[in-house]
Amino acid sequence: MSSQPSTRRSALRGARSSVLAKILTAVGIGAIAALIIGVVGLTALGSAAARTTELYEHDTLGVRLTQQVRYDFAAYRLASLSATTATTAEAKASYESERTTTKDALTATGAELDALDLEGELDVAVDTVLTDIESYHQLSDELVALAAAGDMETFDRKRAAELVPLSTGILDELEGIADGQADEASETAAEARAASTQTRNILLVVMAVGVLVAVGQGMRVAKKIVRDVRAVQSGLDALAAGDLTVETHVKANDELGEMAGALDRARTSLREALASMGESSTTVAAASEELAAAARQFASSQDETTAQAGVVAAAAEQVSRNIQAVAAGSEQMGASIREIAQNASEAARVAHTATGVASQANDTVARL
Repeated sequence: MSSQPSTRRSALRGARSSVLAKILTAVGIGAIAALIIGVVGLTALGSAAARTTELYEHDTLGVRLTQQVRYDFAAYRLASLSATTATTAEAKASYESERTTTKDALTATGAELDALDLEGELDVAVDTVLTDIESYHQLSDELVALAAAGDMETFDRKRAAELVPLSTGILDELEGIADGQADEASETAAEARAASTQTRNILLVVMAVGVLVAVGQGMRVAKKIVRDVRAVQSGLDALAAGDLTVETHVKANDELGEMAGALDRARTSLREALASMGESSTTVAAASEELAAAARQFASSQDETTAQAGVVAAAAEQVSRNIQAVAAGSEQMGASIREIAQNASEAARVAHTATGVASQANDTVARL
């Protein structure tokens, strides 16, 4: 019998959902929403960082290198033109040195631009312009040699027919590369803004859903707890007022449900105890009536006993007087007995004396 309730209680404890678990569920939903927001936010930050890096490497740095190539190319052109038109050997040597320096700078900047991980048409355009710049170097060297040889006719012809169109084409190509990189930067920025907007919308949706679900779960748990607490409070108030008929009707498998069940069991036990006390009171009342009847009978018997005791007392008084008379007679009898005893003692003495006399007489007779 005792193992079944204990097994049932163990099963209830194993299956119950505590108040702490319900509260932690609501908090956990909010934590999950916050975690999702954090993960999405971190992912968005990582994506934004990647796009920023891409924007810098492919677009901002590319535009800067392209403009640097244009600057170095213009400096190289100016140094080359100055070297071919210098009027003195000193000036010519200075311009030649500057031409070499700007050529090295242009080559280095072109190599940096070529090292960028550009895609599609931009990559092709960079390869094309670097090839054209290399051709420009060769053609510029030829023109410098023609100028040094004094063949200005061929110099002017080749310069006008080949060098100027090639230079113009290189500048146009560099401007196209810069414009393409600017367009690509604009597209990357637009994609970044779109991704940022999308991430913001996702975060807002997740945050709104998380808040609504967490608040809804929290309100549901709070209302359930408040309802159960009020039911238990009503049961306790009724119990304090002496009403043992109000039940809590709490069916929750948590601490409040256990408390409500304990209250219902206590109320039932108290009601049964009071009912048992009522039955015992009825029995005691009947016994009290029987005891009262017995007391009345005892009272009447006591009166009769009192009367009989008076008779007995009178008889006892008569007996006492008789005893006193007997005592007086006994005293007189004692005196007579003492006198008889004295007489008997005297007779015994006389008899003893007579016995002695008789013995002497016998002796005398014997001698005679």
